[in-house]
Amino acid sequence: MTDESKPYDGPDPILLIAGTISAIIAAAVALDLESQLQWILAGVAVLVGVVLLVISLRRRSD
Repeated sequence: MTDESKPYDGPDPILLIAGTISAIIAAAVALDLESQLQWILAGVAVLVGVVLLVISLRRRSD
């Protein structure tokens, strides 16, 4: 039996977000920015929220 796979649509958004957050945390710790880490994470959370909102609004209009 053959395995039908769907075509590659690009990177997985959840893994892309998780990887980006991991890279930001690693960079903040490596550069000794632990005091600013909470602001960096808050900014990333706001950015992700806005992106998800825009994506959900675009899907409804299609």
